[in-house]
Amino acid sequence: MLMPDVNVLVYAHRRDEAWHEPYADWLKGVVDGPEPFALSVLVAVGFLRIVTTRGSMRIPRHCP
Repeated sequence: MLMPDVNVLVYAHRRDEAWHEPYADWLKGVVDGPEPFALSVLVAVGFLRIVTTRGSMRIPRHCP
């Protein structure tokens, strides 16, 4: 089972990050692939906290 860390989700989400493309491609492959995939609540909450907090990134993102 594959279970990514919060950093993987942040890089896959942030198009302005240098590592966006390889992480986004990897994450899409994992989600669409045959191996089981899990996302912990702690990682999901950490991801949301990082990408929506002003000052933690150059351009904060907002949840719809």
